[in-house]
Amino acid sequence: MVIPKLWWLVEPYLTAASRSVKFFSMNNIIVKAEWDPQALVWTATSDDVPGLVAESPSMEKLRPKVMVMIEELIELNNLSFDAKVIPVHFVAQATERLENPVAA
Repeated sequence: MVIPKLWWLVEPYLTAASRSVKFFSMNNIIVKAEWDPQALVWTATSDDVPGLVAESPSMEKLRPKVMVMIEELIELNNLSFDAKVIPVHFVAQATERLENPVAA
């Protein structure tokens, strides 16, 4: 990993191909999944994987779909992670509304 303050020392020696690689100093991926009550689907996105947007009617179907997409996007975007095995964390959020049974 290159320390940003020393980038100016390394940059002249990089090839054109290595300049296009996006380096990440993290060892995991955070996927945010939100329930869309109008479309009745879970929508997954991630700041860690540019271009990741997936939808599915259930989290059980969304997770494997997202894992395949992440693998493809890492290759397509030429992303580089520190770890050989990258943990993928799914953070789900859904909001339901309940009529208050004791409200006047």
